[in-house]
Amino acid sequence: MKKEIFGLTPEELQQEFVAAGLKKFRASQVYQWLYKKCVFKFEEMHNLSKADIAVLNEKFTVMPANINILTRWKSSDGLTEKLLLYGGAIQLAGSVKGKATARHAWKLF
Repeated sequence: MKKEIFGLTPEELQQEFVAAGLKKFRASQVYQWLYKKCVFKFEEMHNLSKADIAVLNEKFTVMPANINILTRWKSSDGLTEKLLLYGGAIQLAGSVKGKATARHAWKLF
């Protein structure tokens, strides 16, 4: 079974990667792609070798398959980005409920 790495700390990511036979520094590279560049596919992480991408795809997942990015907002200066996500993980993040059981807003920050 593949290990979900989204949400791991840099130290946890490093431990998982070393256990999988990857170099320690790969954890910081992947961390940058995930949390600074919002790239969630190993194939799109251009500073990783093909061999490392194969290992990552074999042993890890970045987000559950049922999460989709519905909307992406970037600031005009490019410094911030917000995502509207939909999927199983959103239920873990919490919800704001209005009348009855309608869900109106999500806050992931």
